[in-house]
Amino acid sequence: MNAKEIAKETAKETVNEFKRLNLLKTNEHDPKWKTEQLLYNYPKFKKSLEIKLEKIEEIEQIGLRKKAKSITSFSGTGNGEFKSDLEKAEDKIEELKNSIQLTCMAIELVDEALNAIKDDKYFRIIALKYWERKTHEEIAEILEKEVSWITRNKNRLIGELKTELFPDDVIRDIFF
Repeated sequence: MNAKEIAKETAKETVNEFKRLNLLKTNEHDPKWKTEQLLYNYPKFKKSLEIKLEKIEEIEQIGLRKKAKSITSFSGTGNGEFKSDLEKAEDKIEELKNSIQLTCMAIELVDEALNAIKDDKYFRIIALKYWERKTHEEIAEILEKEVSWITRNKNRLIGELKTELFPDDVIRDIFF
């Protein structure tokens, strides 16, 4: 192993150890990043909910769609038992219902946080930035404001939302 490879391996091991000890901050733990991800995906969550409900209705009406069978494919529980089409449909509906419940929780969480800032006179920045995917420059043009004004108010609104959505993470970031 040459010196470059040794350095690379040592750096990798060090980063992994820092992560293991929670000494390295990563995006998935950052409340601002998580808040923005929820906002970007909020419309997709609502669409996904509709699709899942339609899928349940379809399964209830016509059953699961049949897949082409190959010589090696089979559907069993792993212990020699095979499920009927009705059992497979019930399992799929249960899986979809669990997913719907999780999606509803995420939507409700975001709705409550948005409700806390809905009367802010700059609330429109959130819709333009996260749901219409406008750049700060485009938002500034639409609202006839400076880009720095957009950035400042967007960051302030995200700060308020992240405190609503992830209060424990915000406290941890402040003190630790």
